[in-house]
Amino acid sequence: MDKDDQKFIAVEGLHTWASAILNQVERVELARGQLAKGGRYRRAYLCEKHFLLIAAKKLIDYIDWARELAFLNDVVFRAMLRLRDDIVDLKATNEHVIEYYQGKGCQAQHWVYADELIVVDANPIAGTRISDRLDEQELAEAASSLLNALPSHYFPGQ
Repeated sequence: MDKDDQKFIAVEGLHTWASAILNQVERVELARGQLAKGGRYRRAYLCEKHFLLIAAKKLIDYIDWARELAFLNDVVFRAMLRLRDDIVDLKATNEHVIEYYQGKGCQAQHWVYADELIVVDANPIAGTRISDRLDEQELAEAASSLLNALPSHYFPGQ
């Protein structure tokens, strides 16, 4: 594939995954509103939160590709790049949750606290922060900023 085609596909991926983040933040907020019902609603919330991390990591992948192609000003990516480390780390942690529960994860000691009364994992369900690190609203604002900054000439159908 020639470089111009790669640029088009990269911008399409940036647009796709930034839009997915905005959609997924709405889904997380809806699921959070159902948490008081317990049970399956807590599990649905955890799934939606993980899907948000997947979308965010995919956007980071496309940002990396677009930066390699060196056709957009890095200013376009500034807000998302500030969140990069948390996105990459939280996505990896969530992908390997079973290993963490088994005590095999890279930072297993930070994942689970247990005593005779309670087991607590690294998935707090308070506020809009994921694992008390990545704020969903900040992520949505960064994705929206990126969408607004993308060059429209890559989207001939719009």
